[in-house]
Amino acid sequence: MIRVIHLVNSLGVGGGERFAVEVIRRLDRQRFEPHVLCLYGTGELHGYLSEAGIATHSLHLDRRLKVSGWLRVWRALRRLDAQVLHTHLPESCWYGLPAGWLAGVPVRIGHVQNTHRGWATKVRLLDRAASTFATRMIACSEAVRHFCEGEVGYRPGKTRVVHNAIDIRRFHDVPSRNEARSRLGLPRERPILVSVASLTNQKGHANLLRAMVHVRAAFPGAMLLLVGEGPLQPQLEHLTATLSISDAVRFLGARSDVPLILAASDMFLLASLWEGFGLVLAEAGAASLPTVATRVDGICEVIDDGVTGLLVPPEDSDQLAVAVIALLRDRERAREMGLRARERVGQYFDIDAAVRKVEDLYDEAVRGIGVT
Repeated sequence: MIRVIHLVNSLGVGGGERFAVEVIRRLDRQRFEPHVLCLYGTGELHGYLSEAGIATHSLHLDRRLKVSGWLRVWRALRRLDAQVLHTHLPESCWYGLPAGWLAGVPVRIGHVQNTHRGWATKVRLLDRAASTFATRMIACSEAVRHFCEGEVGYRPGKTRVVHNAIDIRRFHDVPSRNEARSRLGLPRERPILVSVASLTNQKGHANLLRAMVHVRAAFPGAMLLLVGEGPLQPQLEHLTATLSISDAVRFLGARSDVPLILAASDMFLLASLWEGFGLVLAEAGAASLPTVATRVDGICEVIDDGVTGLLVPPEDSDQLAVAVIALLRDRERAREMGLRARERVGQYFDIDAAVRKVEDLYDEAVRGIGVT
């Protein structure tokens, strides 16, 4: 039995956290004994691990990097005495990989979920330094691997790609479009666009709102649902009012019923300025939605441009609007894209296949250093 410690920032509802929880829950318990260690606290996803009988501990660190933080992580890793340490997201990698090396954990794996193009030079240097303590790194897309090796400076050949993935079964029994709209109190006949993303600069919501002005001119009944929360909500609400589209935009906050909201929608939108993968793009595909998104990083690996959706340049609200309007005018093309998107997700982004790749990586790394 191989004991695996998963070190995470927290168990919030971000894409990286959700993927980590899905992997942890599905590990073969005949071969792996998972434990979860949180840097800052647990979060909304903690219950999913508890239901699976997986032990979760929290160190309750504050958000500033401190030597005392590394010491607490080191002590926890020494106490848990695992063969494999799998760190998820940057701060967990920065703390966990050096601490894991000092604690004598034989296999140390860092998991990278974004391209982090906004990082300052000193942060990139910190990340590169932490990666030197890893036995292996995992990237959620080829774009992230290229970023890590080409711009951060990871050693070439150290990073393995395991695409993020979803549980497609969550979308098998969703209600019809009309029933979903009825449950959510949404109008039956209006075109409904949806975007699920944190309200942060990376996600480019301001460009979505500006595009919505043109969409409304062509389709006066069109609505935009924004699912997610974040520090930019006040500014985005102000922009919505300034653009005179408040009646067409709904800020829904964080939601636990995303499959239902996707089922009620006609199209998925994502205007990110950079994106490691975009887990919600796979969810939209599983819900048979065509997507209009920006042509950046890992998005290009999820969306097959012209087949499962349309890709446009980042920060170009005009082209974003043109693509949305084109699909609203050609409903048959949009429907075909949605069906192909569902097929693509089933073929390439199924969670069970991703878990097998992670397990194979554990086995390979453990065998490579002779750990039993």
